[in-house]
Amino acid sequence: MSNEIDNKDIVEGVTKGFLGVIIDNLRKVFRKSHLCVKYPRKTVIFALKPKEAWWHMGGMKGNPGMQIVCRCDVTNITKDLNIKLVTAIFKKTKTYGFSVLISNFRAIENDMIPPGCMAESDFNFWVKKPFRKKGQSFVSDIIIYDQFNNKYIIKNIEFKYS
Repeated sequence: MSNEIDNKDIVEGVTKGFLGVIIDNLRKVFRKSHLCVKYPRKTVIFALKPKEAWWHMGGMKGNPGMQIVCRCDVTNITKDLNIKLVTAIFKKTKTYGFSVLISNFRAIENDMIPPGCMAESDFNFWVKKPFRKKGQSFVSDIIIYDQFNNKYIIKNIEFKYS
């Protein structure tokens, strides 16, 4: 056994020691609770408006399609956060849609609902392959996500042909 230390051992020892110190310090920093951001699990409440879920047959470039619309009142129940409804999914066909927020008959700036406020929201979907004939009603759910990825489901909405 030799008492000599070669350069490879020195570099390896310094590297492991240096990285070990950095990793330990990072662990300490990220364990501090004040650095953890807590997001609310529920930010809004939805109230479906009577007779405000409808669909009609349309078309694009000669192909038929269904426009599906659902209007709800949406209340921001947080005390200090503006809430944005990021996406909506029409569950029956897994079609992504969008939300348009309306307050006092005008669009809300940045589509954000202020804390403690209520707005109307139109959820709009365009289904390229119609699954109902004109005049027929159907029932489906809508899934909505906010900016914190909270999932909300409005169940058993009856969509009437208009």
